[in-house]
Amino acid sequence: MHHLHFGYILNIFNHKKETKFIINHLQNQKTNILSQKLQIQIILYFLHLYNINNIINWISLFAI
Repeated sequence: MHHLHFGYILNIFNHKKETKFIINHLQNQKTNILSQKLQIQIILYFLHLYNINNIINWISLFAI
């Protein structure tokens, strides 16, 4: 159950336009080590926000 839920969140996230933009930006940009570390932090931050929002929405389905 938990495994399916996590896969569901990842599947939705992978189809977000913002994600495609970030991925394309990272692939097209030649970076040094410092900026790569910064980009990883940014991606982790957005993943963190998105997962919290999705978990709240998922839980709210059972609160109706």
